[in-house]
Amino acid sequence: MAKAIVIDLSRLLIACLRPTPRGIERVDHALIAELCADWTGDVFGLIWTPIGGRIVDRTVIQRLLGHVSASWHENDDPESDPAFLCVQRWLQEGGKFGGAPPLGLMRKVNKGIGRAVHSVLNVGVHMGQPLSAIPANALLVVLGHIGLAAPGMASLLNSRRDVKLAVLVHDMISLEAPHFFPVANKAYFQKVFQRALRPETLFLTTTNDMRSVIERHVHRLASGLVHSICPISIASAFHGIAEVPPEEPAATPYFLICGTREPRKNHLLMLNIWREIIQQGAVPRLIVVGDRGWCADMIDATIRRSVTISQHVASIEQLGTPGLRKLMRGARGLLSPSFAEGFGLPVAEALLAGTPVIAADLPVYRETTAGLAHLLHPLDGPAWRAAIEARIALPTGREDRIHMQLTAMTQMTTYPTIDRTLSKV
Repeated sequence: MAKAIVIDLSRLLIACLRPTPRGIERVDHALIAELCADWTGDVFGLIWTPIGGRIVDRTVIQRLLGHVSASWHENDDPESDPAFLCVQRWLQEGGKFGGAPPLGLMRKVNKGIGRAVHSVLNVGVHMGQPLSAIPANALLVVLGHIGLAAPGMASLLNSRRDVKLAVLVHDMISLEAPHFFPVANKAYFQKVFQRALRPETLFLTTTNDMRSVIERHVHRLASGLVHSICPISIASAFHGIAEVPPEEPAATPYFLICGTREPRKNHLLMLNIWREIIQQGAVPRLIVVGDRGWCADMIDATIRRSVTISQHVASIEQLGTPGLRKLMRGARGLLSPSFAEGFGLPVAEALLAGTPVIAADLPVYRETTAGLAHLLHPLDGPAWRAAIEARIALPTGREDRIHMQLTAMTQMTTYPTIDRTLSKV
């Protein structure tokens, strides 16, 4: 029988506060569900509370997974999503986008508290067992840096040397390109990452590109440390998208750019290109999907206050997964001009939907897109404009989209599943 695993649930619990998930939260949700369903040994969840860490059993984790999925409306009809309906109406009627304005901070906090209370009422109050209940020689699985940052994590790792650690590292951008984040972020991430630098740690990644990045930083911070780095498949995060055949692009041409609005995502390049395209006459729409992030003032001001751009560009937050996927299927293309990415979930989702992708020429995209995406330098504005205009003039037909979808499905299953990888520890 496989050894017991203990899954840190920090990000999943935080996800309860959000009305719709970010890509990274959907990946974590899918991996936890996969482990609960497929792991042959005992499965426990680690929850950090005001009275310290507590351990809950598999049934509590599964109830929490079900509640979070339902609260995100992951299986709802897109037509029931207010954000999707706003975009759909704008595509049909034109004019300045009239979507609901983003919630203020206090309204977000109040709604988040309400969702947290709702979670407790649905999942139940479970104090669980103390950390001493973690079985001997168990495997602690931490999905992302949030769990490593928990106040009690350092003490747990120091007191239980028999417990092996497996950490999923989504990206190392905070250390590789710290200028894209607040000043304190680099020191915070390095401190958290160093907690994982213990003998025989298994680092999980989503790409071989990230594998080499992790190796470089482990060597820099802890030369000689005995460790392992293994890419895993996150195909379970794309459940439902590849099973639906591609569609012909929508009659009103539009493109998508998905991700938090922040300098790293390079939204301003796209907005400047749209300003140029507008002057030429026939203009496609641009739908910017994602929450407001760090240093987004210039992006938001350009979208909302520019007389020309505001008629052709919509910025939408809190769009559910079903609505996002429906928009992807009808788009002329997905645009990802980012300066840095760990995986780039929207790019993979678009390809699985059979939607063309124009993306930045990054090592990670060279690996994950399997030659299906049109890759360009993130600062080559003329090349991006030419590629976008080519998609407008000659949309990708359904047969080509089907080929793209089938090839992407093969690429997504290249690496072993998380349970197969952990079973070798």
